[in-house]
Amino acid sequence: MSSPLTDTDKRFCMAVDVVRARQKVTSDRHLSLEMGFNENYIQRVRSGAQSASIAAIQRLVDDYNVSPNWLLLGLGNPFRRATPTA
Repeated sequence: MSSPLTDTDKRFCMAVDVVRARQKVTSDRHLSLEMGFNENYIQRVRSGAQSASIAAIQRLVDDYNVSPNWLLLGLGNPFRRATPTA
């Protein structure tokens, strides 16, 4: 059974769309697997069948530079600026 998406789930899906475009990942299925989840994971979040897990949110933050403040609270920019390397 599906439920309406929470604001966090909506932002999760928006971030996934940008990550897919930037990383040239062809499908939600491929990104789900790349993130280490079941192939249907992102589609289940999109459909409201489940909410984005803390582990999935953490993967977007750590691996794809998504801002945790934006993802969880809707504050600031969706993506963190890359930190310069010395």
